[in-house]
Amino acid sequence: MREGGRKLVEQWTYTGTPNYEYLLRHMRAGWGSLIAGPLHDPDTRGFLHDDGWLEIRACLDSDTVRERTARKVRHYAVQVLPRNRPSEERIASLEQIVDLLQPHGTVYLIRLPVCNAIAELENELWPTFNERMQKLADNHGIQYWDFLPERDRYTYTDGNHLDTLSSRAFSTAVGHRLAAGAPQGR
Repeated sequence: MREGGRKLVEQWTYTGTPNYEYLLRHMRAGWGSLIAGPLHDPDTRGFLHDDGWLEIRACLDSDTVRERTARKVRHYAVQVLPRNRPSEERIASLEQIVDLLQPHGTVYLIRLPVCNAIAELENELWPTFNERMQKLADNHGIQYWDFLPERDRYTYTDGNHLDTLSSRAFSTAVGHRLAAGAPQGR
């Protein structure tokens, strides 16, 4: 898989706050960027909470969000979609992850909501995705929840990342399903 050559595969340790090994081996921006602010978009700031939530604070005015989303959709359409196709190797890897996690608790497959334009690209890439995930879930005795039909309930910073309020609302929706103990929707 193409991830084989990526930075995390080369790591010896994944612990530490910060992870000095990662920083020493892979920091592309100058060290001052760790203090001065964003490593990516100039209008974006990240804040890592003690509970592990990485809160991204981005400009959310409608023009900025529209442009950021348009850039993301173009990137997906030109770069991501042509280079990625459904793969049995990836499905097998996902099944291995499910098998690895099952002894430690209840496993759920959850399809996250995205904006309409990205949902269209995803469906173009893999029209039978939901059926494949449901089959995988059934084969492993787990639940698959598709939140894509509820995508209009949420707002996004760039088309596929929920803004802070929507991330809380989405977490609450997942929590309600977990508390109910019964599948809703898919």
